Amino acid sequence: MDLFIIKLLLSAVVGGSYAAIVTWISEKFGAKLGGLLLGLPSTSLVSLIFIAWTQNANVAIEAVHIIPAAVCAASLFVVAFIQLYKRFGAKFSFLLSFLFWSLLTLPLIAIHLSNIVLSVGIGFVYISVAFYAVRDYPDKKAKILKINGKILFTRGILSGTIICLAVVLSKVLGPLWGGLMGSFPAIFTSSLIILMRAHGIEFTSSVVKRMPYGNFTNIFFALGFYFFVPSFGMVAGTALAYACTIIIAGIMYFAVFPFFEFMSGYQNL
Repeated sequence: MDLFIIKLLLSAVVGGSYAAIVTWISEKFGAKLGGLLLGLPSTSLVSLIFIAWTQNANVAIEAVHIIPAAVCAASLFVVAFIQLYKRFGAKFSFLLSFLFWSLLTLPLIAIHLSNIVLSVGIGFVYISVAFYAVRDYPDKKAKILKINGKILFTRGILSGTIICLAVVLSKVLGPLWGGLMGSFPAIFTSSLIILMRAHGIEFTSSVVKRMPYGNFTNIFFALGFYFFVPSFGMVAGTALAYACTIIIAGIMYFAVFPFFEFMSGYQNL
C-alpha cells in the first residue's frame, strides 16, 4: 500500500507536469495548432501508464476499452459549452456540459463496455456529431496566448488530480472507471476558462473548432494501445500507439486543415 501511494503521488506529479507542458506548447501557436494539440492524448496517456504500473498492463488494456467513446464525448462537452454559453453564461454552461458528458459516458459503465470495436463505433458517432456542430464556428486569426506560472500550476494540479482519480478508481472500482476518468475533459475545461477570460467567445469558438480533430486521434491511440501493448510490451507498445497518434495529427495539420481552408476560402487561420 505504501508503494501504491508513492506511485499515486508520482502519477499526479508526472501527469500534471505533462499536461501543463503540452497545453503550454499548444497555446503558444494559436487557434489552429492549439486546438489540435489540446485534443491529443494527455490525461488518458498518463493514466494508462500509471494504471499499468500500479497494477499491471492487462488492467490498463481493460481500461482502454472505454476511452475511444469517452474521449470523443469530450468533443461534445466543449461543443455544448459553446452553445450554452451564449444563453447561460460560463458557470451554468460548465455545469450543464459536465452533466451532458456524464449522460454520454456513464451508460458505458452501466453496460460494462468491454468491446473496443463497439467503443470505437460509439466514438465515431460522437465525433461525427461534433464535426457537424463546429462546421460554422468562426475562424479567427491565430493569437499567441500569454501563459504564466500560475496558469501552468493550476492546470497541472487539475490534470494531476484527475489522473490520481483514474488510478485509484481503476484499483477500487475496476478498469472501466479508470479509463473513464482518464478521458475526463480536464484540459478542455481549464483551456476554455483561460481562453474565455483572455480572448472572449469568438476566439474560443475558433480553438474549439479544431479540438474534435485532436480528439479524433485518440481513437487511433486507443486502438494502437490495445493491439501493440500485448505484442510489444507496455513501453514499446505505448510508444508505438502514440507515434501513430502523432502521424494522424500531422496528416490533420498538413493535409486535412489546408484542404478545408482551400475549400472554404478561409485565410489567416
